[in-house]
Amino acid sequence: MFNKNFYPTPTNVIAQMVEALGGYLWILSKSILEPSAGKGDILDYITKTHATYRSPKNIVCFEIEPELQAILWEKGYKVIGKDFLTEPCHYQVDCIIMNPPFDNADEHLLKAFDTVRSGGKVCCLLNSETLNNPHTRQRKALAQVIEKHGTVTELGQCFKGSQRATSVFVSMVVLEKPQTEDYTFEGEFTADNIHIPEGLTDSTALELTDPLRNREHRFNAAIEHFKNVIREVQLFKRTYQGLFDRNPDKEFSAAAWEGNFNAFYSYFNELCWHGVLNTSKFQTYLTSKTQEKFIANFNRQKNVAFTKENMMEMFDLLINNSSLILNDCLVEVFDYMTRYYRDNREYIEYVGWATNSAYKVNMKVILPSFIKWGEYTNESYLKEVGSKFSLNWSNKNNLEDIDRAMCYLTGKKFATIVTITTGLTKAFDTLGNVCKGAKFSNTGESTFFKMQFYKCGTLHITFKDKLLWQWFNCAVAEIKGYPLPEAQTVYKRAKTLKI
Repeated sequence: MFNKNFYPTPTNVIAQMVEALGGYLWILSKSILEPSAGKGDILDYITKTHATYRSPKNIVCFEIEPELQAILWEKGYKVIGKDFLTEPCHYQVDCIIMNPPFDNADEHLLKAFDTVRSGGKVCCLLNSETLNNPHTRQRKALAQVIEKHGTVTELGQCFKGSQRATSVFVSMVVLEKPQTEDYTFEGEFTADNIHIPEGLTDSTALELTDPLRNREHRFNAAIEHFKNVIREVQLFKRTYQGLFDRNPDKEFSAAAWEGNFNAFYSYFNELCWHGVLNTSKFQTYLTSKTQEKFIANFNRQKNVAFTKENMMEMFDLLINNSSLILNDCLVEVFDYMTRYYRDNREYIEYVGWATNSAYKVNMKVILPSFIKWGEYTNESYLKEVGSKFSLNWSNKNNLEDIDRAMCYLTGKKFATIVTITTGLTKAFDTLGNVCKGAKFSNTGESTFFKMQFYKCGTLHITFKDKLLWQWFNCAVAEIKGYPLPEAQTVYKRAKTLKI
């Protein structure tokens, strides 16, 4: 089950770990990291066993197994990465509680001690052999850290009767990191020590050989700058204490997120992930509903560290699933275009099929309640002055979704086409005010459609290209499972004409 290092922590052992850290009441107010979360046994104990008090909210974790990550997501835990040893943890954590893989637990524990903030604590389970036989450089380094900053408790064969049993002798190590300064950040976050990668000192120097690594470097540099800003604000506050008899913190607050760096980092990380996703232009082909579904899944991605490797993984996922996602867009638009009027559909009768199980969208599609005219005006005003046509903007997304589907089929870029909304707006502006009873030109044109609009609010759109109309129907019919006989001919013609 899962990998060879997956050994869920027994509940009685977790209770000992929590007590060794200072008890549940100590943990309540702390930010917590679990670097090898598994299926969440330790986190479940922390968040649920003492729920009558208050569950800690500031919890993040790593997990390397995709199946276990999925379990953690379902439980609502914030998975910020896969491999704790190779990926950064920018969050400030007061408490690290961990049951890492025993074959390199020494490396995990040393990394955890480096990661926890000053004054914080680490509690770790590891094979007793790691401590009893310090024959490697890493084990010797760990022994020195434990001697100076920690304690060891022998737990014996505490996994012997657990969910996945092992007779290994286990030790529990608790480390406490010294409090260096009475500031949120430690001394290493100074202007002199912040490293800006070569070529990134100029904000206009965006084009490097590796644009994804460039984004990662800029992200890291920005985080370090922000830490330094907060530290300087805190130094400022410390120096002005006693100079006056009021508390001017609100007036002097130089950083909106000063009191909660983790909240700032989470928000900043999310913004950067949205930035790289938007740069990919992938979303330009997604309909509004498909975008909602995609963003719901993307909410997991935005928690992980903003590194080149994680960006590449996201793009691989997009590429591998792009056909399924985009096919959903085509079906969604097809269903929308055939929804309102029976005349929007052309039924197909094949042997063995019910007449309403297969149909095409017609060349002309009628869409109700898309146009506005004469709203909020009285009868006499409409006769004398008239009213200007306008779009019902609540339906704008639906019209843009139709254009996006056509862009997907034709390979055109959404930003370069005349959309239905643009074509209609241009026609309305050219037309100006229209009086009641007056004759007027009710036509407009977009890249893919000819359009007619009416005072009653109805919009008619007609495919300009018969081949595109056929291709759209054939593509959707194939996705729905009733491929049309002319499909192959249409595909070949479309490819030849590069539609």
